[in-house]
Amino acid sequence: MALIAGSPGLVLGGIAGAWRWRTRRVFGALVGAAAGFALCLGAVLIWLMVVK
Repeated sequence: MALIAGSPGLVLGGIAGAWRWRTRRVFGALVGAAAGFALCLGAVLIWLMVVK
């Protein structure tokens, strides 16, 4: 379930990381994907616990 909830952040973070860190695209994509996944999953958890 967590993978489904955080997957948009995984994809968008990977794209943004590769675009932002041009000299090391693969590493930037991995870091961006991890950060995007964490942010998206955190936002979903906050939405489920607080807002809903």
